[in-house]
Amino acid sequence: MRPGGRFLLVDSVAPSDPELAAFLNQLETRRDLTHQRTLPADTWLAMFYAAGLPPLGYEYFPRHHDLDDWLARAQTPPPAQAEVRAML
Repeated sequence: MRPGGRFLLVDSVAPSDPELAAFLNQLETRRDLTHQRTLPADTWLAMFYAAGLPPLGYEYFPRHHDLDDWLARAQTPPPAQAEVRAML
């Protein structure tokens, strides 16, 4: 990034509660085999500061997904779809 440049990140965030974050990540891993980990906002912020990129601000935009569409976008196999539905 050039000096004075800006960096924009748009991503999902996990709850700050470790138990809820673990559930979300388990759900996402079942739905999307490429999923690694969704981080809480405080972890993202700490990484930005550690990298010398103090945030100018951040915003949270709640999203609601249609379950069938959400599963289809990740091409979730039928057995995994059943697991996700059972978890919800």
